[in-house]
Parts: sequence; C-alpha cells; structure tokens
Amino acid sequence: GRRIHYSQNDLVEYSPVTEKHLTDGMTVRELCSAAITMSDNTAANLLLTTIGGPKELTAFLHNMGDHVTRLDRWEPELNEAIPNDERDTTMPVA
Repeated sequence: GRRIHYSQNDLVEYSPVTEKHLTDGMTVRELCSAAITMSDNTAANLLLTTIGGPKELTAFLHNMGDHVTRLDRWEPELNEAIPNDERDTTMPVA
C-alpha cells in the first residue's frame, strides 16, 4: 500500500504509534489503524493531509449530503470543547 513518510516536525501530542516509525514511515492502512485503535493524533493529521485537510473533508461530506458535520481544526486542537462552539462538530442526524 501507499507509504506516507513524515518527520519529527510532523509529530504532535499523543502519537504513540507514529513516533516509532519516523525512519520508515507508515502505510495508509497502518495510519488508519493507529488513528482508530490508538487515537494517534499524528496519524489522524497525516491522513487528513492526504485528502487536503479539514476543509476538504468538510467539503466532501457536504457534497455527500451531510450538511451538519464539520471539521475545522487539526489534532490535537480539535479536541478542545468550548460551549456553543460549532467547530469540529456533528450530530446523530448526519
């Protein structure tokens, strides 16, 4: 599969899997696994980069008919929860 290479500068807070693969990079499949099973923030960011970032993901979802879900920020900032802040949100109807 496609291998994504990255550097120390790409690592963000809480990257338990990606921090171990700086020299060899990781496949998209491995990044998906790290993001989903280990909540690896760098893996999530690297995957987002491959599709153009948060704005492109939101646009894709919008084009698919989901006018509710939006992703505005990168990891780990998107985890910040501020009352009435609509950034990085979705709803069950999506």
